[in-house]
Amino acid sequence: MLIRPGRTAELAELREIERAAGRWFRDIGMAAIAEDEPPSVDELRAYQRAEGLWVCAAPDGPPVAYALLEPVDGGIHIEQISVHPDSARRGIGRALLDHVAKRAAADGVPALTLTTFTEVPWNAPYYERCGFRQLAESELTPGLRRIRDHERELGLDRWPRVCMRRELAAAREGPSHRPRGGQGYARERRGGPYGRGARSPAGYRAPGRKVGAMVPQRLADSPYVSLVTHRRGGTPVPTPVWAAEDGGELLVWTRDDSGKVKRLRHDARVTVTPCDVRGRISADARPAEGTARLLESKAELRRVRRALTAKYGWRFRLVDSGGALLRRGRRPHTGIAVTL
Repeated sequence: MLIRPGRTAELAELREIERAAGRWFRDIGMAAIAEDEPPSVDELRAYQRAEGLWVCAAPDGPPVAYALLEPVDGGIHIEQISVHPDSARRGIGRALLDHVAKRAAADGVPALTLTTFTEVPWNAPYYERCGFRQLAESELTPGLRRIRDHERELGLDRWPRVCMRRELAAAREGPSHRPRGGQGYARERRGGPYGRGARSPAGYRAPGRKVGAMVPQRLADSPYVSLVTHRRGGTPVPTPVWAAEDGGELLVWTRDDSGKVKRLRHDARVTVTPCDVRGRISADARPAEGTARLLESKAELRRVRRALTAKYGWRFRLVDSGGALLRRGRRPHTGIAVTL
């Protein structure tokens, strides 16, 4: 079996894996979980684009299992991991977990987390055998606490649930690292009703967390992003910019008379890639394609200003306020929202 990134052509097959896996919950009287609709193709595609979708498949065969990942509070949260019942009890779920753990540890991530049912044999007891431990309420990070609060709001605590954590080798073996988190992990989103479980880890898609557009963390964390817009003839024009993630979009601040604004008014296609202040892109940087829209209302500009202030602090305030002083209080700017 190979573990690899999910492919667009197989997204519909992944939904069938989860439908089939629902029977395990039906057999123990948890019909609400068993009968829930799987993630949509659009949701799965969003994880795929954000590098948070991994599958297990034979070299020339269809996937038999998949995992959805996203960063939460510096760790990697296993949003969902499902194994088709026909491939159960073959170590596939554990192999997926170990693959995710190895990649995350190499990326400096300190731990994996998940939420699951405590009394379902293939959930919490299974994860404990895979190196996870149950977290006490006092140990929950803000992101995990929000997840659990949302689960309670949805009534999921009619079946006991718990947060679990697996420490990774990178955290145990040396000094703490700041997780780069940019390779192979989707961005956190929420919404929706129940999720379905599976034979093996996580046995349940974190409740009601639907995914729209998402920004890979490598872009959200990068101090500068190369924003490529296009001239009328199709010629690409890269520009290094400050950018901040907000609500699943990458937000950019620019003058309203800049060339990129003029180009976006006739062609919304963009490509974004982490870069340095001079726009130089490293050999291993991965671009992401998307579309952009201009944000010009006062409310939209306040949103962009807040997001950039949160990321860049005094540096953005200095540029914004200092520029306004020179222009006698005027701020002739436009925001750009990039959806991937």
